[in-house]
Amino acid sequence: IEPMMRRLSERAKVAEDAPRIPRARKRDRVNVDLLSDGPQDKPLGHQLTEEVVSMMVERLAQDERVLAPVSRLIESLEPLLLALAQADPRFFSERQHPARRLLDRLIDQSLAFGAETDDGFVYFFKTISDAVSNLAQGAGTAQEYAAVLQTLEAGWARDETVQRQQLEEAAHALRHAEQRNLLAQRWAEEFQVRMKTKVVPDWMSSFLRGPWAQVVAADELACRDGRADPSGYVELVDELLWSVQAKKTRRNRPRLVSLVPGMLVKLRQGLKVIDFPAERWPLIFDALITEHEKAFDGPRMGGQAGEDGLQAAPTAATVDAMPALDSGDVWVASDEAMESGYVSSELFGDIGAPFTDGIFSARDLRVGVWVELIVKGGWLRAQLTWVSPHRTLFMFVARGGSAHSMSRRTMKRLRMQGAIRVVSEGHLVDK
Repeated sequence: IEPMMRRLSERAKVAEDAPRIPRARKRDRVNVDLLSDGPQDKPLGHQLTEEVVSMMVERLAQDERVLAPVSRLIESLEPLLLALAQADPRFFSERQHPARRLLDRLIDQSLAFGAETDDGFVYFFKTISDAVSNLAQGAGTAQEYAAVLQTLEAGWARDETVQRQQLEEAAHALRHAEQRNLLAQRWAEEFQVRMKTKVVPDWMSSFLRGPWAQVVAADELACRDGRADPSGYVELVDELLWSVQAKKTRRNRPRLVSLVPGMLVKLRQGLKVIDFPAERWPLIFDALITEHEKAFDGPRMGGQAGEDGLQAAPTAATVDAMPALDSGDVWVASDEAMESGYVSSELFGDIGAPFTDGIFSARDLRVGVWVELIVKGGWLRAQLTWVSPHRTLFMFVARGGSAHSMSRRTMKRLRMQGAIRVVSEGHLVDK
């Protein structure tokens, strides 16, 4: 700013003696020789206004993220903005000035398109072109800019009515998923305490701290009358833990026989509550039955044996179908995933070599940020429209309303692979 102010001041001093010289081309204006602009009869404040508006429009129009037709439209606004800024200095001092808001919204909305051939761009460009034409025909007051912006916003809102309703439903599903996962974390810690003094197979520990903690959490959230353990899923935990301790079950086989039928029924009911993948149910039941059979089998000699000399039950890996609750990922049921376009980290391979260009973290992202992410092998531009209260889930929406949501862990994986990148954080005019 200081060099520019010195340049303008020196122009004013030499204006009376200097011969008039044609103005330099616009792109060279900032760096030309002090005399190249010729004498200036305008006050210094007006010169400064002209210089700043010109530089601002030029920077915005030359931004590579803005498509060429939109850039030319921004350039055509320069005379209008200059006249407004000369008459209304609030243009520089107020971030919420109607003209600044209009310019910012035009650019921000245009960032939804990565190419002129994208669906909807022709209609969008005609809309904003008509708005600029209306401004050119008026007196160029702040009120006229506000009216044009209101008209544009109303039109965009009409186009997005159905989309907004779908996004609200998707956000509700994700918010419920986050609440369930946070509650499940507390139940997982409680179950860990209950298993501390018991000899429990690894697979059972993984099952209780993963899927079953989700079941208990979902049941608690669904209960509206405040009852504790409304469906008895917490009570079942103690029964499950007792049933997999062979030393105890051998001493009380009748109790085990009486428990098993109701236990299997309640397990099925609970797994349905969280929409646990049905193809993985047999793995859980087979593992449980293998543990129960130990109560009726005598010690076996030779071969691979567990702690009691019996054949080992299936491992935790055979029944684990959801991320660990402390992994940073979030379990989302299939209906929730369908509504929100949820992308699981399981769909991506190993992270591999870190990607460092344009690095960012989940903490950096705010609603309104435009990003590009790889979807089905191609780059897709989308805007961050919703973040869960605890910032564990993020939902991006592409032009046309398609939602793409993911957990913080999935975003980190994409970021490290270079499969997601920030296009704009918004507020380009202010910057």
